[in-house]
Amino acid sequence: MYSKKGSQVNAFLMDAGEIQKIISSPSKSIDYEPKEIDASSVDFEKGTRIVLKEIKKRRTVIQDISLKKRLARRFSIIGTKNKFKVWLNGVEITVEDRDYFHKIEYLWYYGDESAEFDALATKKSNSESGPTSSTAGIAYLAGWV
Repeated sequence: MYSKKGSQVNAFLMDAGEIQKIISSPSKSIDYEPKEIDASSVDFEKGTRIVLKEIKKRRTVIQDISLKKRLARRFSIIGTKNKFKVWLNGVEITVEDRDYFHKIEYLWYYGDESAEFDALATKKSNSESGPTSSTAGIAYLAGWV
């Protein structure tokens, strides 16, 4: 894990095997302490990079596609606009990887910030936008229904 905020740079390694040993240990008073690693390889100005290595599951192309879809759906703020990027095997995961926009037939969206989803729904028969406020006192509407 590599992290940088201002002049503070941190880098450490977490070993799943060592963590499992501590969890399985009869003495529950042992705390796991990650190993500090060289932070000189941090090549970004601000943020956190998590690198997973030596994952034990057998990889196949189908598993990569499935994982890509799950990660795209897991992080609702994924993408350049929110400065939150996720990569799988060197390929950036995007909103389009959620794999449901092509299934949308009718879309209602609220506010200009949701208009991008209208453009992604390529097979829709119709779409409508709505206001983000009303006389009922709702000042802001956000999220998925």
